[in-house]
Amino acid sequence: MVELEEVDTIGLLRDATSRFTLDRDSIHGPAHWRAVLANAMALADALECDRSLVAVFSLLHDCRRENEWRDPRHGERAATVARELNGQFFDFSEARLSKLLEAIHWHDAGRTSEDLDVSCCWAADRIELRRVGIEPARWGFCSRTWPTVQELLSRRSKVPHKVKQGS
Repeated sequence: MVELEEVDTIGLLRDATSRFTLDRDSIHGPAHWRAVLANAMALADALECDRSLVAVFSLLHDCRRENEWRDPRHGERAATVARELNGQFFDFSEARLSKLLEAIHWHDAGRTSEDLDVSCCWAADRIELRRVGIEPARWGFCSRTWPTVQELLSRRSKVPHKVKQGS
C-alpha cells in the first residue's frame, strides 16, 4: 500500500471495503481501487499533482457501487462518504475537499477537466478501462494528462483480458 504522510491509506481501504456491497472480486472492487491507486501515483509523480488527493480518490471512487454495470449515482454516494471521512483518514481543507468531491462525484460522467488534480484522478481510473476490454481513447483525457497517459499505456500490454459484460 502507498504510504502518504497525510492519508491513512490502510484505514481508508478497510473502511471503503467495509462499505462495498458488491462481491469483493467485483471488477469495481478493491483490486480495481489498488490498480487505480498505482496509476494515480505514477501520474501524480509525472504531472506534479496532489498525491494525497488522488490517493483518496482512488480508494473511494467506486466504494458505493450497487450495480456492476450501470450505477449512475455511485459517484455521488462515494462523494458523500469522502466528505464523511475527511478528518478521520485524511484532513483536507475545504478547497481540497471540494476538488476531491468533484472528482469522485463525476468520475464516470465522461467529462474532462483542465484542473490537473481532477484530471489525474479521472485518468487513473480510465486507464483501467482495459480490464473490461476497452482501450482508453484520447477523448477521455484532458490535453495536459494525455501525453503521460499514452506513455503509461505504452509500457503495458494492450488489453490484458476481457470481462464478460452482464446486464
